Amino acid sequence: MEAKLFLVYERFENWFFGFLPNFISALFILVIGYYLSRILSKYISKAVIKATKDETLGEFLKNVVFVAVLILTFITALSNLGVKTTSIIAVLGTAGLAIALSLKDSLSNLASGILLVVLRHFNKGDTISVGSITGKVCLLYT
Repeated sequence: MEAKLFLVYERFENWFFGFLPNFISALFILVIGYYLSRILSKYISKAVIKATKDETLGEFLKNVVFVAVLILTFITALSNLGVKTTSIIAVLGTAGLAIALSLKDSLSNLASGILLVVLRHFNKGDTISVGSITGKVCLLYT
């Protein structure tokens, strides 16, 4: 009985010390990726605002870049741990397609909003009248 317990302990010890470097490097990748995404998104936001004078587009691209870099960082860290990322990417793509098809009306409104932001029909501070409703364009998120 003691021999079997010792054998299990040796296997666990070998697995743990074999896995530990990959785990530490995955944590390092996550930390570096998080700070890189923050720095890159701030830089892109400032560059877009400086080039186009449009805060809304700058903030939008800042959020898109931040999330995209975080997703790539997470997938890279999982790959470093030995997880097969091709299946994860396939599942994410399939889930994205299923969600898009089920929320097609809401997503069409989202796409219209993105087009308004990118094509800049309206800028912050503009006054807009639609029918009997008049409003001023403002930036709601920061």
